[in-house]
Parts: sequence; C-alpha cells; structure tokens
Amino acid sequence: MTEPTSSKARIVTAAYEEIALHGVLGFRLRDVACRSSCAVSLIHRHFDGREGLIKAVFEMVISANVERISSAAHQTRNNPNFSIEDALVLLYRPSSEEGRMFRWFRIQALASSVSDPTLRSFMMQATTEIHRHVKDLVAAVRSKMNYSAEIDLDAEAQLWSTIGLLLITDDHLHEGKLSDERFTQLALRVLLND
Repeated sequence: MTEPTSSKARIVTAAYEEIALHGVLGFRLRDVACRSSCAVSLIHRHFDGREGLIKAVFEMVISANVERISSAAHQTRNNPNFSIEDALVLLYRPSSEEGRMFRWFRIQALASSVSDPTLRSFMMQATTEIHRHVKDLVAAVRSKMNYSAEIDLDAEAQLWSTIGLLLITDDHLHEGKLSDERFTQLALRVLLND
C-alpha cells in the first residue's frame, strides 16, 4: 500500500491497521491519531467520530473487494487469454493474507452493524453491490466456458457468499486448513453449477 498523503487518508489507513490489530471493539481513536500523526480532534472533524471512521474503513475494504470482483468479471469477459483460474486468483484465496484480512474485516463489520443502524444500512447496500458483481462474474465465467444451461444467477451469487462464510469458519475453527487447490475446485463447481 502506498503512503497516503492527505490527513484523511492517513487516518483511514491508520484506523484500518488498528482494527486489524485490535478489532472494532478494541481500537481507540487515540491510537489511530498517534499512528496517523494527526490529532483526535481532526478525526472527529473528518469523520464525526468513531462510528464515521469505522464506516470509512469498511467502505475502503468493501470497495476494494467490489473492484476485485468487477475486474475479474471484466477480464474474464474481455481478455481472450484470461483463464477461469486467472479470475479466481483475483479473488481472495484461502491462504492469502489479503483474504484473511478481508474475512476478518467482514466479521468486524457484521458485528459492528448489529448496534449501528447507519453501518447496518451501509452493509446491506454493500452486500447488494457485491451480489450484483458476483452475478456478473458467474455469467462471465459460464459464458467463457460455453455453459448455456439456464441457471438462477441470484442463487449462484448466494452460493458464492456461502463460500465466503465457509472460509471465515475455516479461518477461525480450523486455522485455515482449506487449501487453495481445494478452494479452486469448490469455486469452479459453484461458478459452473456443476
């Protein structure tokens, strides 16, 4: 990640790092201020406090995920040399640190949204957006593989979300034992409705 130059960007990056270390419940604005070399009052001015900063961090994380899924669908559809496996590499593999971090932030966002109606609304919108892009990815993969059988894209996107929950469970209950190869096999079966 490049070093952000604006104070707002530095604060969001610092909050991301603090949430990664301590979770949503454990991170403190004072630590974010110290890490970002900004005053706590500046955090309040930019984000209206802790909840606004949490939302900004989750927006950053989810936007990156949406971009990755969208890019995988676009490249699958438009690049003749782009394979299905290439598309899956753009998604978070079980062993990738980025994947583990995204899954950690997903848990944190879901937990935080329980008591925060604004964050809950944002999470609902983000989930709808991700669902739309996953449907696009499934359609692109099926088209590339010349699968013409009718499928319910909404159901396929829900299955993909279930794989995400499976990876969260694997991280926390099984210490990440699902291999990238097994994940690829499972993902292909879901994407191809096989």
